[in-house]
Amino acid sequence: MQLNTMYNFKNFIVNDEVDFKILFKNIVEQKKIIYICIIISFLITSLFLFLLPNKYTSKLVISPRVEESSFFDSIGLPSSGIFSGIASSNIDSSKTNSISESIEILKSLAFFDILINEDVTIGLMATKGWSQKSNTLIIDKSKYDISSNKWKKLKNDQTKPSLQDVHIEYLNTINILRDKSTNIITITATHYSPYFARDLLKDLIFNINETSRNDDIRNAEESIEYLYLQVESTEYIEVKNLLLNLIQEQVQKIMIAKSTPEYVFKIIEPPFVSEYKSGPQRITLFILINIISVALILLLSVIRSFVISRNLENN
Repeated sequence: MQLNTMYNFKNFIVNDEVDFKILFKNIVEQKKIIYICIIISFLITSLFLFLLPNKYTSKLVISPRVEESSFFDSIGLPSSGIFSGIASSNIDSSKTNSISESIEILKSLAFFDILINEDVTIGLMATKGWSQKSNTLIIDKSKYDISSNKWKKLKNDQTKPSLQDVHIEYLNTINILRDKSTNIITITATHYSPYFARDLLKDLIFNINETSRNDDIRNAEESIEYLYLQVESTEYIEVKNLLLNLIQEQVQKIMIAKSTPEYVFKIIEPPFVSEYKSGPQRITLFILINIISVALILLLSVIRSFVISRNLENN
């Protein structure tokens, strides 16, 4: 058997051309080693995938509220003809820009700074799983000490993860998709805990609506204060009437903002606690990993045959 194997190795390459029959025969003669390697690969892959924690995805479906400007009506311009066309064009452009801007705000570091708190930081940066029985996050003790409620030593001697580091993990956790034909926006959050994923989306939509509403109320109040000063400083009746109409418009904005909890985005489907895991896809991963493993094992077997054949030729 040994002599036969040596003969096959010597004849593995003839005139710098591969003899595939001999190659196949060499692989068959190494079948025991190949089978053992494949079985070990299957076992390691199975154990690895078994130990991977489940992840759950919560979904939020929203529709943007973009109010049409009443500026043309407030200054007495006609609502038809050329002015109507210009207004319609401006409104459509404004809606598109406002929606895109709102999506970018949801992703922005400045908005995340409003959203973040210690629970969110721990959930994103120090969690390695979720206990379904107790409904608690499984904390990575190498990153966070639960007993003392302190973070372990981080890079650059930081006492806790930086805002930017947590923001990067936040962007990896959420996914925002917009249907351009309907402007419906779907936001998903994927996490070890389905409750954390749901709560993250609830906080996200609440904060974007509340922040935008408070900003618009403040801006409208500042505008009213400025316009009143202009009214007092002018003597022209027409200008005063125009300014008073603009003040009325700002008052309407404040009224709408205070009476509309879902100010920027209307909730079509609120976030939910998923009962079914969204990942990992263990069967798919098992097949892909083992296909690659088998291919590598066979490749190494061919390389081994090639090396041995070269060594035999040199001897």
